[in-house]
Amino acid sequence: MTPELHGSVPQASALHAAVLLPLTLATALVAAGLLRRWTATRIPGGGAAWTCAAGDMVAAGLIGGAAAAGVGGHDWVQDAIAGLGHALLASVAVGLAAALGARALLGGGFAAALADGNVAAAVVVAGYQVGAAAIASACFVGADFAGVGPALAFFALGQLSMHATATLLRALTPWSEAEAVQEGNVAAALSMAGLAVAVGAVMGHATAGEFDGWSASLRGFGETALLALLLVPVRVLLVQSLVRGPAQQGGDSGSGWSWRGARLDARIHRENSIPAAALEAAAYLATALALRAVVP
Repeated sequence: MTPELHGSVPQASALHAAVLLPLTLATALVAAGLLRRWTATRIPGGGAAWTCAAGDMVAAGLIGGAAAAGVGGHDWVQDAIAGLGHALLASVAVGLAAALGARALLGGGFAAALADGNVAAAVVVAGYQVGAAAIASACFVGADFAGVGPALAFFALGQLSMHATATLLRALTPWSEAEAVQEGNVAAALSMAGLAVAVGAVMGHATAGEFDGWSASLRGFGETALLALLLVPVRVLLVQSLVRGPAQQGGDSGSGWSWRGARLDARIHRENSIPAAALEAAAYLATALALRAVVP
């Protein structure tokens, strides 16, 4: 939990942040590349590598921007240490969390899928990278390192909550995401990635704010984090009502609302429909952004 960054920013702090921003961005990007080689495997050039690079760039923007914006604006050396230090801490935490989250969802074939250039696996990794960065950008920020302990604790809590919520929501699908992704189903991967980003955005908002002691901060986190469950009716009521039309082949042809096995699942799983998956991902993200706007 870290101080809010809303409101007016002192001119000196804004100047320091602007100067430090390229350095914090570069730190986050370099750290992401090094960590991926350590936690996974070397990804061959092509679509998978570009997809992971895209995730790294968005994550670096979230991490680097927050780290630079959090400097005090009083001493150049102290601000540089604080900005680059928070960017590095956040990048390491995000890289490890994203790799562990993807492994937990995709199973033991995660590294092999990336090594084979599986674009679907790379989409999932990128989604979890951005979702984790949304949480880290609210935790690892400040003019000094006095709040690193609570930051690490709430980042871990946010990650666990993000993974638990994503796992619960993905249980609504009557098929295995791990198998679909390892088979190269990009639509299934896009759906998973959109969910990860949306839940990460909600959990990041839950961890933002001033640290008021463990009891009050944990209660505030829990109250906001529970709002991620609103993504369930978004999928069941909104997205399924928009995805209509007959199935291309076999089985499910329903277009009504259902908890599992509805038309949306047929579109994504059997037909690998990227537009349907993009619609689902966009609905998740729109809901998360709306919640961040209206929930203090």
